[in-house]
Amino acid sequence: MFAFAGKLANNITSTFISLFPSFSSSSLALIFIFSLLGAVFSLFAPSFRNDRNFKAMKKTFTLKQFLTLLCLVVISELGYAQTEKTRPLHVGFFYPISSNGVNAGEFGNTFSMHAFVGLSREEKALTMAGFSNIINDKATGLQMAGFSNYVRNKTLGVQMSGFTNTTGSLDGAQLSGFVNTSREVNGGQFAGFTNIATDVKGGQFSGFVNVANDVKGAQFAGFVNVARKVTGAQFSGFVNVADSSDYPVGLVNLIKNGEKAIGLTVDETQTSIMAFRSGGRVLYGIIGLGYNWKNTDQVYALEAGIGAHWKINNSFRINAEALSTTLQKFDKLYYFKQSVRVMPELDVLPGIGLFAGPSFNYVKTDSAEGRVLVKHYLHQKVKGDKFQGLYFGAVAGVHLKF
Repeated sequence: MFAFAGKLANNITSTFISLFPSFSSSSLALIFIFSLLGAVFSLFAPSFRNDRNFKAMKKTFTLKQFLTLLCLVVISELGYAQTEKTRPLHVGFFYPISSNGVNAGEFGNTFSMHAFVGLSREEKALTMAGFSNIINDKATGLQMAGFSNYVRNKTLGVQMSGFTNTTGSLDGAQLSGFVNTSREVNGGQFAGFTNIATDVKGGQFSGFVNVANDVKGAQFAGFVNVARKVTGAQFSGFVNVADSSDYPVGLVNLIKNGEKAIGLTVDETQTSIMAFRSGGRVLYGIIGLGYNWKNTDQVYALEAGIGAHWKINNSFRINAEALSTTLQKFDKLYYFKQSVRVMPELDVLPGIGLFAGPSFNYVKTDSAEGRVLVKHYLHQKVKGDKFQGLYFGAVAGVHLKF
């Protein structure tokens, strides 16, 4: 039976050779394999019709699937006759088991589909692989892979992968589960962990870190953004680093041509805070520690927020800040305050500024001493031991700038 199946597959392949003498050896090999599988399947079908394994195999490999695969190979080969180095379709398992064979890296394709890894010179529309796509020159359209996409030169379109995308330059978007890499980006990079680029015109969005040289657009990271020159904004959960960035939004902003200051403030609740303010020419971040001199239990203060400068002249400016402050004894009781402040600041000596101004505050607490830190509220709401209130306050302090 096996000899008969082999002979049948060989006859099918010989027929294709006579009909299409230009077919490559790799495509003829695929046709022979598909024909052999089909012949064996047909011969053994009557004997194992009621066998469970046979039924499972029947679901996996059907005549429709066999004919589909065969047609894909034929279409690919017919397209090859039209353009020597370009084919409409490239199908296979992995290099060199594909319709383009050992010379797959020299061909351009309109559509490519591979079970594991695909290799080509150029892709013009859609490229899909179970594990990885490798393109030696450029790609246009959409590349999708379970693990990685690699384009040596230029990508015009979208790269999507489960782990990493790499290209020489990008006009479009990269979406990966872990890391995207490109020298030039005109569009967007979206990664679960990190994006790396030289020049970016658009945006970088990552769960942890973005790295770039020049950015014209924005960086968004869960933890840190790193760049040289940013024309736009940086948004991070903790740190922004740059030589030049006027609009960083993060708790700590290490901007070379920006400003850093240590400030001491006291407010209407007798809470003193020592805070580090850092940022660019306009926006800055605030993080600080302090102590409340009025409370008995909730005395330890933590503060974080963002601010903006409006420069009037070389010695006078107005600062606006939005902050969150908590007082803690590190037990079950809580005290949270959200504040908006407007603080004129005057430089009395080089590097030393005095400031003071009004604030508008919202307080939420379940502690008895927390609700009496302020005597007069514009509005208050009490439900059991939970208290909420709105009030106006004031703050004053001094900055040491460096």
